[in-house]
Amino acid sequence: MRIEVDLERCTGHGRCYDLQPEIFEPFDDDGRAQLLDSVDAADPKMHDGMVVAERACPEQALVWRGRPDYLQRDETRGSNNSESAGDLK
Repeated sequence: MRIEVDLERCTGHGRCYDLQPEIFEPFDDDGRAQLLDSVDAADPKMHDGMVVAERACPEQALVWRGRPDYLQRDETRGSNNSESAGDLK
């Protein structure tokens, strides 16, 4: 399990390296991010920081590879789902 920066999605908000400077750094003049060379993306010690950065990314440019389905980002989080609201009667 590792995390990668999708440079096509990343628009350079910089939240990942502002929040986790021990894991991410700016990649180019546009502010797009990359993992620091010293970071082993598969290192479980770095997992929590990667999750924090992933959840803070407005472009969802931090992508997990080899992550089990049950740990994938909850895409419905924060959405207003009228179907589930109707179920609460």
